[in-house]
Amino acid sequence: MNNCRVQSARKRKGLPDYDCKSMGLVGYRGFYETIDSRIETTCIASPPDPHPANWFCPWRFSIPTGE
Repeated sequence: MNNCRVQSARKRKGLPDYDCKSMGLVGYRGFYETIDSRIETTCIASPPDPHPANWFCPWRFSIPTGE
């Protein structure tokens, strides 16, 4: 995501990034696993992780292929 409205608003107010990683780990994982239990949720980098100024919160959603 190039522009997150929550993080952008916090930046304008001089606040630190919101820790959205913990929310994403619970929220995204629960949501996508409800759709299909095979879906794996992986956080690439989300605050409080370090990230470039021009993006926030990349997540990977995948279904592993059988071997």
